Amino acid sequence: LQRAMNLLRDQDPHLISKQIFSDVCKRRRRQFYGCLSLPFSIFCFGSFAWSVYLRGDITNVYMVESGLLGMLGKGSQNVETVPQLWDWLEHHLVPTVFRQTDQYGQKYQN
Repeated sequence: LQRAMNLLRDQDPHLISKQIFSDVCKRRRRQFYGCLSLPFSIFCFGSFAWSVYLRGDITNVYMVESGLLGMLGKGSQNVETVPQLWDWLEHHLVPTVFRQTDQYGQKYQN
């Protein structure tokens, strides 16, 4: 049998060994299973892109948040102790948030 295999190998230059054929089959199987996971990968990427698209208008969110921080944060940089915090809350934050006048400067009627 070995002699017949040697004779066949000598006669046909395209003949490959059993080990090489087995390695090629294993490699092809791994590539095939990698291709099977491709639709799932595309779905995950699409879901991520869609969620980024639906997240919101970043420019408007930034403008609103920076305006609120600028309005409510005035004087908060100097707060270092608890008494200073209470003073800031009483004299700046509460009057800013709970205004007692309208946009014309007139006091609200009860």
